[in-house]
Amino acid sequence: MKESQYNFSVNHNNRIIFYNAITGDLLSFTENEFENISILLKNLSLLEVKYPSLLQYFIRTGFVIKDGVNELDIVKFRNNQNVFLDKEYRLVINPTLECNFNCWYCYERHCKGRMGQKTMNKIKKHVNLLIDNKQIDSLHLDWFGGEPLLYFNEVIFTLASYFQKISKKKNISYRNTITTNGYLITEEMINQFKKTNFNFFQITLDGNKEQHNKIRRHYGKDSYDVIINNVILLCKEMKDVEIVLRLNYSEKTMENDFTKDLEIIPLEYRKKITVDFQRIWQTYDSKKDRNQWKIDFSTKVRKMGFYYKGLGHLFPYKGISCYVDKLNHLEINFDGQVYKCTARGYDKKYVVAELLPSGELLWKENELSKRFSNPTFQNEMCLKCKCLPICIGPCSQKIFEVKTNHNLENICTLKLSEYKIEDYIIDCYESLMDYRKTLIK
Repeated sequence: MKESQYNFSVNHNNRIIFYNAITGDLLSFTENEFENISILLKNLSLLEVKYPSLLQYFIRTGFVIKDGVNELDIVKFRNNQNVFLDKEYRLVINPTLECNFNCWYCYERHCKGRMGQKTMNKIKKHVNLLIDNKQIDSLHLDWFGGEPLLYFNEVIFTLASYFQKISKKKNISYRNTITTNGYLITEEMINQFKKTNFNFFQITLDGNKEQHNKIRRHYGKDSYDVIINNVILLCKEMKDVEIVLRLNYSEKTMENDFTKDLEIIPLEYRKKITVDFQRIWQTYDSKKDRNQWKIDFSTKVRKMGFYYKGLGHLFPYKGISCYVDKLNHLEINFDGQVYKCTARGYDKKYVVAELLPSGELLWKENELSKRFSNPTFQNEMCLKCKCLPICIGPCSQKIFEVKTNHNLENICTLKLSEYKIEDYIIDCYESLMDYRKTLIK
């Protein structure tokens, strides 16, 4: 037996948090207790004699592994499962790139036009082919843009209703998710959401009400109150709804306490809402110190009763870095062009395949083979990193764009992060403690 290579120990409030990145398990010890534990972990035969039940617990939770177990192989196996064996098809569809807002930091060119009937017919045939050939057993339509709700009836409801019937007929699971600014949502639209199995919404805010209304304007009008009221309406009318309030932030956002304006959301609805902090990419400075603002406000929204998924993009059992890394993921733009990544704009150089009238895909095989021939973490930097199981390296799009392995540090998730691994572990611990207090109450 041997100690896991993915164990971490972090000092916090005169205690030691002991964390394993493979299993996500954590324990808390006094400093004296952990000093004794550390000695025993270096002499496992003594631990087995003196505290056999403790040793068995360490084995079950991954802090100790048996001889012959290769933890890196476990990470690679999980990755292969998620990349190649996941038969849910996540198809991102852009009904349009037009938008009713004009946010200064948006990377898209909002060209005019919406998805036409020819492209919609190709999409129908494409998905039917995958289902009939048993390449997929689940369909996840992810609506993106532009502002997708600009053409809700013409594109979204039309296709969603069609695939609702097809999925039921062919006995595969089906769901819809959408990224929207939330301004155009109406009660009538919510009734249509319910009919077509919409259950997840990502809606963006830009700080507190005053800051948000300077950036996100609907043809010159303030938008904050309308968006928040629509969020509340979704929670009220849809029993199983999940909402991510994506808070795009910069130094300007950090000057104010945006949580005061979120107090209008009734407490009983907050468990349906996750507040997700994402820095505006143009304001990122790689030389910045840890972002204490983000850490403090993540804690604050958790204590306000909002659903909490953790700090950043690190979490246990993480099989892939990004959904783009899945083989069964694709994006179809309103003009029928096919892409993999939603974060690179819609230039022809990012096109990965041609969608034929038959519904078949004519892939650029060279691009596809480069993306999927090796795990995204198949490099010396990632393979040596203790954080690999909860990070899984850069996404395949970034790996694809990097010229040489010498440039990998420029796309390292941890080096680009605004907090440290210790912050993440402490956050996991405090979230667990808060959850246990809730159960006791």
